[in-house]
Amino acid sequence: MRVRRTLVAAVRGPGLAPAVELGSITLFVLAVVSPALIVVGVGVLTTPVALFWARRYAQLRRVRGCDLAGCGFPRPTVRSRPV
Repeated sequence: MRVRRTLVAAVRGPGLAPAVELGSITLFVLAVVSPALIVVGVGVLTTPVALFWARRYAQLRRVRGCDLAGCGFPRPTVRSRPV
């Protein structure tokens, strides 16, 4: 349990835990609410942007965690668009 706590603290950084959690929660809420706003018309514009940033943030966290853990991680994991 101590190893896990150390890794989590290292990924979050010193004193950045509240800011990181706030960013995660904000992106999650945007990713969930944006598609619901398609009915109003706003979601058509906000959904692609919100999902782009959520994916980018997830990739950043994935790479940081893997670098810390020392596991092999092929970069980038996002597939390229079909031609």
